[in-house]
Amino acid sequence: SRAERELWKAPDGPDPIANGKRAERLMDPSDDPMWTYVSRDGATLLYNNAVVGSRNLWLRPIDGSRPPRQVTTVSGDRVMHSSLSPDGSRVAFVSSANGQADVWVQRVDGSGLKQLTDDGVPNSWPVWSPDGRAIMYTAGREIRIIRADGGAPRTMMNGFFRGDWIDRPDGAGTWAISSIEGDRGIRLIDVEKGVELWREPYATGYSLPMFNRDGRAISFPFPDGPDRQDIAVLDTVTRRRRIAVRFPEPFEIMFRASWIHGDRAFAVNRVRSRSHIVLFDGLQPFARNP
Repeated sequence: SRAERELWKAPDGPDPIANGKRAERLMDPSDDPMWTYVSRDGATLLYNNAVVGSRNLWLRPIDGSRPPRQVTTVSGDRVMHSSLSPDGSRVAFVSSANGQADVWVQRVDGSGLKQLTDDGVPNSWPVWSPDGRAIMYTAGREIRIIRADGGAPRTMMNGFFRGDWIDRPDGAGTWAISSIEGDRGIRLIDVEKGVELWREPYATGYSLPMFNRDGRAISFPFPDGPDRQDIAVLDTVTRRRRIAVRFPEPFEIMFRASWIHGDRAFAVNRVRSRSHIVLFDGLQPFARNP
């Protein structure tokens, strides 16, 4: 069997079942989009694929109005989790080009490639601060922050980070949202204080929660039966959850349900396993050793 990856969009209307039925494909398996990330304004897609022979980062408008363009040129399938800076000028990504998974940055025009971290432990899931000056990521069993132009990282708190970082709606600092390692829920973090504000024990699988544009809502895929994830939305303050999209068929989502079209729809990275049966005719037995 092999994995086929696609990009789909689904509306966020009042009826989650109708929203699932109205979902449509934006990119097919020939594009092989992986680890997709959508800019905060919902306009730009950053993704990973190997169409040139080695996994690298590509950019394209979410509406497909311009062809994709390659951003990184790292050889050896060594580019992984990534995110786009708030102004769209730079990417942060994890690469094992020097033997271990570290955080790197580069301008989207292909210049300025720079390794930021050398922690001695594997790094994962880098995201930019709302002002574009810093990057948050997981380093082993710690959540760390490093300046985007380099320097020594600092440990914000213990734990695991796979999520998003945004200005608080009240202007009093910033929030980070993260899934909890081991499928144990979602938690909201006050970044400046380095403390957890709340956690909710929703089943998330490998999902990666994302804030909408003003930070008042959080989207995340969640398991809903065999081989299917649907999309839920959580109010950041009240923590009330609603089902936004319920797909009518097996539908496996990779990590994010990104907000697009003015927070009126979601873009999701779908993965499907394809099995192939091959019939052999006229097989000969293996030769026996004398």
